[in-house]
Amino acid sequence: MGSPLEAQWSNILESSKASQEQHSTPLFVLFQGRRGEHALNSCWWCLSGSQVPQGPFSSEQMILACVAGILAQDARVCGVTYAQGQGGEAVRKPPAVAAFRPLSQLMAPGSTWRPLSLQDL
Repeated sequence: MGSPLEAQWSNILESSKASQEQHSTPLFVLFQGRRGEHALNSCWWCLSGSQVPQGPFSSEQMILACVAGILAQDARVCGVTYAQGQGGEAVRKPPAVAAFRPLSQLMAPGSTWRPLSLQDL
């Protein structure tokens, strides 16, 4: 099992009707999943103007950047999910530039986007 913190939070993040309702906005669904399932096992990358991946950033950092207006709707982003204990690999290897998508496209109604897994990298 992962760290004691991950074990502690795993009980809190279990699927429930209340958590599904709390994470129903496009912003939360994108960065944390419908039930918060990606909140602790994902990292995010942003593509700079010079096409260089910047990151990794946590789901919380991405949400706060959007709310604060720091992350533009046309910013190109990519998320990577990982299993417990694999976080080190996910944060060392940025996704390929072709995997990045505009934030507005990922949050559009009906988007079928899903986070990349380590195997997809």
